[in-house]
Amino acid sequence: MNLAQAAPDDSLNPSYGSGNHGVWVEDEFGLPAYQYTGCTDVLKPCIDGQDVVHQLGNDGVNALAHGDGYVELYSARSYHRFANHYNETARDYAGGFGWVKDGSSTFSTLWKDRPANSRYERVFGMGYFKKTIEVNGLQVEHYIYLSEGEDAVLRERIIFTNKSPLPKSISYVDYWDVAWFHPRIISGKVSSEYDDATVVTAYDAEQRVLKAIGQSEARDKERPDFWRDPVPQVSFVWHRRDAPQSFETLQSAFFGNGDRQLPEALRLSSLQNGLHAEGTLHNQDSVLATERSFVLAPGAHKILDLAFGLSPQDELPALVKRLEKQPDFTLPRIAARWALKIPRVNFPGHSWLGRELAWSYYYLRSGVLREDFFEARNLNQGSIYLYEWGTNSGPRSTFRHLLPLIYTDPDLAQESLLYFLRAMKPNGELPYSTAGYGAWHKQDLTPSDHSFWLLAAALEYVHATRDYGFLDKRINYWCEEGKGRCGNATVWEMLVAAYLYTKNEVGTGSHGLVRLLNSDWDDFLVLFSPDRSSTISLGESTMNTALALQTYPAFAELAEMRGDFVTSNSVREDSERLRTAMLEQWRGDHFNRGYVYTAAQQPVELGAKSVWIASNGIALGVPGLIDGSQRQQLIARMERENFNTSPVGLAAIGSEVFEGGTPGNWYSLAGPTIESLLLQGERDLAFRMFLKQTLANHAAAHPEYAPGIWSGPDMYFTPLDEKANLGRAGSTWCFQNMCMGHLPYTNMFAHSEPLLSSLRVAGVRADARGFVVDPGVPGPYSWTSPRFGLIYGENSVVGWMRAIANDSLSYRIRLPDSMRDDPQVLVNGILVRSQLEWKARGDGSMERFAVFDLPLHAEQYVHWLLH
Repeated sequence: MNLAQAAPDDSLNPSYGSGNHGVWVEDEFGLPAYQYTGCTDVLKPCIDGQDVVHQLGNDGVNALAHGDGYVELYSARSYHRFANHYNETARDYAGGFGWVKDGSSTFSTLWKDRPANSRYERVFGMGYFKKTIEVNGLQVEHYIYLSEGEDAVLRERIIFTNKSPLPKSISYVDYWDVAWFHPRIISGKVSSEYDDATVVTAYDAEQRVLKAIGQSEARDKERPDFWRDPVPQVSFVWHRRDAPQSFETLQSAFFGNGDRQLPEALRLSSLQNGLHAEGTLHNQDSVLATERSFVLAPGAHKILDLAFGLSPQDELPALVKRLEKQPDFTLPRIAARWALKIPRVNFPGHSWLGRELAWSYYYLRSGVLREDFFEARNLNQGSIYLYEWGTNSGPRSTFRHLLPLIYTDPDLAQESLLYFLRAMKPNGELPYSTAGYGAWHKQDLTPSDHSFWLLAAALEYVHATRDYGFLDKRINYWCEEGKGRCGNATVWEMLVAAYLYTKNEVGTGSHGLVRLLNSDWDDFLVLFSPDRSSTISLGESTMNTALALQTYPAFAELAEMRGDFVTSNSVREDSERLRTAMLEQWRGDHFNRGYVYTAAQQPVELGAKSVWIASNGIALGVPGLIDGSQRQQLIARMERENFNTSPVGLAAIGSEVFEGGTPGNWYSLAGPTIESLLLQGERDLAFRMFLKQTLANHAAAHPEYAPGIWSGPDMYFTPLDEKANLGRAGSTWCFQNMCMGHLPYTNMFAHSEPLLSSLRVAGVRADARGFVVDPGVPGPYSWTSPRFGLIYGENSVVGWMRAIANDSLSYRIRLPDSMRDDPQVLVNGILVRSQLEWKARGDGSMERFAVFDLPLHAEQYVHWLLH
């Protein structure tokens, strides 16, 4: 199959993948943006009725911009919390909107409450949410975006334009709520609640700051705490230039007998400057509403710049000073920074891919959260796991999300590794998730697979960056009693501890496979087993075993590089035993999934007849595990039963019969499978699989759904699942007590895996020798970013990287097919020695690789040209 024909016919259209809820556009900053319309009479079919969400983010906090017109600020710095949770029952409406008094008429800028005769536009952009509403000749453009840096501050720019022929007398009431809300899950049930802190409200006229000051007591910041924030907080609204003419901080006074569409306070001539000094007001009963009045001549503009934020109380003065020093409108500068940082990816024949991958980089990079307990930022999985559960769930997710950022943002990739290393217990165990203030949150799960994902991520980080000094960094183990009270270790010692935890604590079962415990990647494998207790004790995972076989050889090699032969010998011995056990699970044209158990402790084999991607997609990438004929049998069956049967990705289980476990198409399984296919030289299928897991493909296959256009969940049901009555194809999972359908957006797998797959398709891999460039598509193509770049042409290949360590590495680059002569290589403009290596393809033909060394100097660029 020709790669240029691997996507639908309209894939040359840059707006391909817009679905039926809006259209992809280029915004005023020259960046991709989604102009959201919701369901209209023009585009059908279209499923309406649920609010949609767009992620905003800076270097430390997130915000959720809702299609209904409001914005919620989220911080995990000292505790997972919404600063302004939306809850209609409690009359907490989040904020990011307001009310306009235009002469004798008053209208809301909230989408839900817009006037019938209004024009209303919504744009989801990189780092911002823009609403434009026009009513009776008055246009209001409202930008909301997060401040630069890591501050939990949402900035607003509101532009009023009089398009009528007459002057207008305008009053604008800007609204932000104070509703400190802790998402939380306990024993499998969502148990979220408001912070119990009361507040004092005050107005600082000199700094033009209206604030709600929490009255909780400071607590020990050295100890983890699942239940309470140790840091007293303050919410505030700050006006950039002119002070507000009036304000209100009491919810009861503001809304009174009115409602969201028209609060009672707006019926008065102005707000009443209500404050609460006693400290008994519950935080969720406070608001931060401010009013400004002005006159607009015909054609005139008025600009208001404000900010809403959350801060530790003792840091607020310094935060306001930072805001004072910034320009009035920092969004253009923020957009310029995104324009500089986003990868520019071009695979010919699919012009929309560059847009999607740039957008996915924005989503992944803006999803970072600072957590002070772990002294690091982290790539949280997002979606319900973060915003409904209040957790970082969990290590295996982060270890996949950070992989593409090793090449674009290695500092953040390292921080994400450090985050979970600081969450490791001295025995090498990692938590299922973290929550609250640095607390472990197992959620009744003891995963058996986390060590494998950790080793894979750490190996790629040190090999790609050559930052081997990272392995000698000494950090504290996680400790219930407090930081540093359970000892410390180097990163290398922690990686060895993680390996030994798997070897000794997880162990192997009666079939010689790595045990399952109560979950590997699949959290439901045990839940759907014949007997949970027996399966936890005896169950075995072919997926875990494949992960070990894929990871252990490189880990042993790194141990030998460090002179740790005790570890390397142990790892290699384990690999041999596991390889033998794994081969026993071959079922003619595929591997099984493992074993669960009955109450009588009898094994029940899973996946004996159907192909489960969890085990087979990873096993396929283990060098030399199966021979060429077996490999082709497995690939043919995967393509026929898991790939061709699903229009939106790779079916996790290639059967209409539900055997247990987790069905659907999962980004976290498709990504590793694409890597395995590329390692086996199956480039055409890998590229088609890559295209199929994109957001644009989901939007084309299921344009009726808003989830899966600009962001999405971690999983979609396939037609196989629909036939098994498990869920509607194209939709996502939902159980009684936990439901991805509550927030089927902002899941990082929807962005990290396609971004990582694009790197793999571009041929980029790292190992102990250095970099391999073995393209999965014919040239010309390019994958470029400020820190790492690759331009693969028909007769030349160009690349660069900005090193973070002093070292040298080897580049091995497969030569373009049209390059007949032996190549020359220039490094920083100087001709260097190179040699040729040959590699056999599956069809018996040979491919040439040019090999040369590249010297690295920390924070300096090195460029190379092969021609």
